[in-house]
Amino acid sequence: MFERTTQWPDALSTYLDRVSDYRFQWGATKPDTHDCATFVCGAIKAQTGVDLSEDFAGKYTSWIEAGKWLIENGYRSFYDCVTQRLGESVHASQARRGDIVGRQANGRFYLGVCVGKFSYFLDDNGLAPWPTLDCDACWRIG
Repeated sequence: MFERTTQWPDALSTYLDRVSDYRFQWGATKPDTHDCATFVCGAIKAQTGVDLSEDFAGKYTSWIEAGKWLIENGYRSFYDCVTQRLGESVHASQARRGDIVGRQANGRFYLGVCVGKFSYFLDDNGLAPWPTLDCDACWRIG
């Protein structure tokens, strides 16, 4: 679905370093903030040059508003939105560096970026590692 640039490994590393201490904010409406959707879109852009966040970044400021945005734009769920934009998911055991991974926790679905045995997800203090094989889905990038 997307083609990675020849410089994607360095670009991804630079991106992850740059955003490692960004704070969580729904819709990423303030500088140096992101939510899991804008975080992974930044990783995709770093690898491919394609920005998938243009139509939703800054359009919601809460979990409820994000859900309304999904419904208003024809998506049944966050997972459905990701799949329509990135293609069918595969098992997390197939994840490679730079792929997008997802996991279910606390009744919500979260997105992260695979960096190998671990994937980075957002927490209150920036990025937190999570075992890639404990993720529930993977979307291949490139």
